Amino acid sequence: MDHDTTEAIVVDIGSHLIRAGLSGHDSPKIIEETVVGRPKLAGAVTLDHKDLYIGREAMEKRDILTLSHPMKYSTVQNWEEIDKIYHHIFFNQLIADPNQSRILIMEPPLNKRQYREKITEVMFETFSCGGFYLANSSVMSLFATGRTTGIVIESGLNETCIVPTYEGYALPQATLKLPIGGEEITNFLITNLKASGIDLPHSKEFEVAQDIKEKYCYLSTDYQQELNSLGISSGISRECELPDGNKIILSVERFKSPEILFQPLLYGVDQAGIHELAYNSAVKCDADIRRQLCGNIILSGGNTMFPKIKEKLNRDIKSLAPSNIDIVVKAPPERKHLAWIGGAILSSLDKFKMWINRGEYDEFGAAVVHRKCF
Repeated sequence: MDHDTTEAIVVDIGSHLIRAGLSGHDSPKIIEETVVGRPKLAGAVTLDHKDLYIGREAMEKRDILTLSHPMKYSTVQNWEEIDKIYHHIFFNQLIADPNQSRILIMEPPLNKRQYREKITEVMFETFSCGGFYLANSSVMSLFATGRTTGIVIESGLNETCIVPTYEGYALPQATLKLPIGGEEITNFLITNLKASGIDLPHSKEFEVAQDIKEKYCYLSTDYQQELNSLGISSGISRECELPDGNKIILSVERFKSPEILFQPLLYGVDQAGIHELAYNSAVKCDADIRRQLCGNIILSGGNTMFPKIKEKLNRDIKSLAPSNIDIVVKAPPERKHLAWIGGAILSSLDKFKMWINRGEYDEFGAAVVHRKCF
């Protein structure tokens, strides 16, 4: 089969979500949680005679399953389960034969060499793919916006990465990370609610808190002023109904919880906030490209969906930068899946010639990924 005329498979398996679909499409066909479930009783088989469930199916049956998360901090924890997820994506969901397809997989910034080689080996040895490319998720986020130079602030489940990119190439020496993501913000929200005397239903505490976070939390453009205005009819209080029917009043928790992205010390993490990291990242780059980088700062990932995040970042980075440097922060509406979208665009281009083919893999082994994917 002529792989040049077929749609490529595009997959982004993150710590929280699986995103998968075909090249040329403007959104992933599959979006579900990165979770694997097995029956709680060893050797037990459920009514549908399955001993393993993935994604949405696992979550729907979680009361009778033991759940595991094969990705953590963007690192594979269980390769056997990751293989099963890929098999599920290719054969059960996309109904696409990997042997007859080229496959583009997302990788996190500063990915380890052994992981890069392992996923290359899996794609050729386990799935006999027709072609393969490993793409930096932050570079793909930038590509999705139609640009090749800028700084991407990519925030997911457990970490936030700041990745400066110049003409399509990530700059690893200036790439910075903060070990705070959506999970940490949800946990901090639970802590803040308890401090206010609010206890969530224990059995589903994290899920309920996550739902509250997504519906009610926002970032304050002036955190201290908003704190000081509490109790002066500031208008931030919101009534929230819990799944059990009880109602609670949310106040300071709404903006204090996500503030740890900008003030990590509130969560006990002694690091600079994402505004400082973004500026520090630009400073680590050559002086002649800093203006271009600062003029195109892109938000990407599910943990960047908080209201006012763009305005706050713009203000806070401007407070650090010289007055002659224009700071432009962009928050694309589709940023939750921005990396996948960029991969779908890149893999659809006829002029993209960096695919690893079977002959190259057979000649150079999995290490060929370092020569062609960077």
